[in-house]
Amino acid sequence: MNYPPYNKIRSTGEMRECYEKALKEIAALRDIQRTERAVSSTNRKDAVESRKQVKRLNKDLLTMTRKEKAAEEASKCGYWSGGATVLVTMVYEAFRISGHYPGGSEWAAWWEHPALYGAICWVTTMTFASFHKAFHGK
Repeated sequence: MNYPPYNKIRSTGEMRECYEKALKEIAALRDIQRTERAVSSTNRKDAVESRKQVKRLNKDLLTMTRKEKAAEEASKCGYWSGGATVLVTMVYEAFRISGHYPGGSEWAAWWEHPALYGAICWVTTMTFASFHKAFHGK
């Protein structure tokens, strides 16, 4: 509201009228301010709750993603290990069928020992994994 400068007010009655208008305007502005504070407080509480919920959901999503990634990596490990075991088994079958073992037939019992077979499977798996790591940059 526009009020005249104090030196332009002509009478006490006009001053009282301007004063009462100013008081009403101040009261209305205070009511508006209270309402805005209540709304902003509610909005702030909602915003804080929303941030907490987003944080919780992101954490759950990250956990799920980590679990999925771990499952994928475990699956890849199974593929590499399975591939290595199949390769070693095929080589062993070729040795058995042909009867020619490295070092000669007197070494057949040594080559067929389960501990050696397991060690060769492990070494082959590690070799496959090293090649995968070297070629895929991980």
